[in-house]
Amino acid sequence: MEPVRLTSCNSTFDAHIIKTKLLNEQIECFITNENFNSIYPCFNDSIDIYVNPKDLDRAKEIIIE
Repeated sequence: MEPVRLTSCNSTFDAHIIKTKLLNEQIECFITNENFNSIYPCFNDSIDIYVNPKDLDRAKEIIIE
């Protein structure tokens, strides 16, 4: 099953808060572009969070709370 993008964040801090909330609810996830954004902040690329498709709806509920 191919992961799907749940959301994008502008900061590593925000991405890790979301990741922690998801992991606390036993939803596996991972962050992409985190290192690139840290090395080249002038590009301001978004930091993406991916989850399994089966967890997408529940993950959206969690980040809205």
